[in-house]
Amino acid sequence: MIDELDEIKNTQVNLLVGGKAKRMNGEIKCMKEINGIPLIERTLKQYTSHGFKKFNILAGHGHDQVE
Repeated sequence: MIDELDEIKNTQVNLLVGGKAKRMNGEIKCMKEINGIPLIERTLKQYTSHGFKKFNILAGHGHDQVE
């Protein structure tokens, strides 16, 4: 039986970060900074601190800045 940590390490996390932020003057939401740290970075740190290692970042609008 696979233990919980192995299961977490093998789980792929899908982050949907695309879309235009029309009410935010077209800013890319995942790049919006809070205390100097972009939201996407905060999210990735949160997941990795719990052991997740595999990520799929699905970006549409502003994908070049997300890269």
